[in-house]
Amino acid sequence: MYLGVTLLSQCCNAAGTHIHPDIWQCKRNTNVLRSPLWPNFKAPTPTAVRAWQSILTDVFIAPGNRYHQLAHLLGLWKTLDDAEWVWWLDPTSGDIFERHPNLAWWKWRALPTHHQQRRFSLDGPTLDSPPPTSVRVSVQVTGRTLRLLTEGLIAPQVEQPSPATMYAALESLPRSCHWAVQHAEITDEGRTIAAAIRAGAAVAVSDGSLRYTLGTSAFVIEGVDSAHRIVGYTQVPGPVKEGDSHRCELAGLYAIVTLVNASAITIGSPKAPFLLLVTTLEP
Repeated sequence: MYLGVTLLSQCCNAAGTHIHPDIWQCKRNTNVLRSPLWPNFKAPTPTAVRAWQSILTDVFIAPGNRYHQLAHLLGLWKTLDDAEWVWWLDPTSGDIFERHPNLAWWKWRALPTHHQQRRFSLDGPTLDSPPPTSVRVSVQVTGRTLRLLTEGLIAPQVEQPSPATMYAALESLPRSCHWAVQHAEITDEGRTIAAAIRAGAAVAVSDGSLRYTLGTSAFVIEGVDSAHRIVGYTQVPGPVKEGDSHRCELAGLYAIVTLVNASAITIGSPKAPFLLLVTTLEP
């Protein structure tokens, strides 16, 4: 929690080969921006740092490697850009861009190469932003001088055809949300629902149910009438705390949002709002 990271890639150098030295020492990450919404915690004690290093060694680091190299390298980056990584190298100009909060950028100018490692000097705030061809890098900053450590190469971008059906669109969504729509009846690939959303006439209703620690949820999305409405249900990941049905209610809402996102993939983004009704039945 103190480090403010949720992904292994945020704990590594740009090349995805080694644990970042700051992360190893349990210091705040200099590779990614810290979200202002992340809770503040006190710095960990030496005992906690040693426990953290032990976990990294046991789970991620190659056995016996004193340079903290990963046992399984992360490979190439799959995305061209993200809103968190701080350091970006422009391969054309050779300059490095440093991301700051609120969409601000600082530039570091490349110095003449006299050493094996490339060095840069701080140029200050800039109105420019890194071009799309820029790559993530890891750096070491000493005062107004920056040393380039590693570069993170990007995997070739292969354009995937848009899903032709709603079911294919649901499969194309991140696997982390596949659980939300385990069963659904879709009769016209969601065209009627998409049209109703655009017209501001769509209605979605969901409900959750809990018996002991088994939770379920069901939902329906329809337009001006029940024609071509979408009906579905799912078993809520659990076990769910007995007597607490909130996760079941939220699962139905999440399923509705997931289906609307899938219809946007196959038919186009429906920008108009729609009415969402939630029922909570207490014993």
